[in-house]
Amino acid sequence: MSILQSHGGDKASHFGLQGRGGAGKTLLAQMLNNDDDIQMKYGKDPVIWMTVGLDAKVSDLYEKLGRCCILDNGVSEKFKLIKNQEEQRTFLKNAYAEKKVFLILDDVWEKPKYDHHDMLYWVDIPRGPGSATLITSRSKSVLCKVQAKVEVVLWLPKEESWKLFCCHAFESGGALLTTLEELARDVCEECKG
Repeated sequence: MSILQSHGGDKASHFGLQGRGGAGKTLLAQMLNNDDDIQMKYGKDPVIWMTVGLDAKVSDLYEKLGRCCILDNGVSEKFKLIKNQEEQRTFLKNAYAEKKVFLILDDVWEKPKYDHHDMLYWVDIPRGPGSATLITSRSKSVLCKVQAKVEVVLWLPKEESWKLFCCHAFESGGALLTTLEELARDVCEECKG
């Protein structure tokens, strides 16, 4: 609701989903990515999903941002000729300056740093009027850097987690053979839910 009710005005809004690994941040972000009301507010094409992760390369993320924005302006060839990442960043910021988009940055980490800047410096590009960026991260400090409105995603209690696992993993959703249940519970315990 926060995203749908954001007006943005002349600046972009930032939202964050913060929680431990496996808590469901990415699943919630996927639900927003596919939400009909979000699609209506931003349109299908201006909703951009980018998985960042620990091993992300700025050049790969820029290529995707370039494809999502620049092709309709007919300047994609010019963007491809720019090799310096700082110049690419400036080019993309200018290209997105007037576009209203919903950018989802999934799995953003505190590190690594590229050219002495954190990842958000490089990828938090779309800031046109009415734009919004959703960031999923384990780190609250990542979300604080952009003053995101943060929702904390909590873990389910152990038995609730087990019930949810059974509903999705087994056809019956219920009783299992004792040996299979022991193995499945061991897997759930290892994965922390």
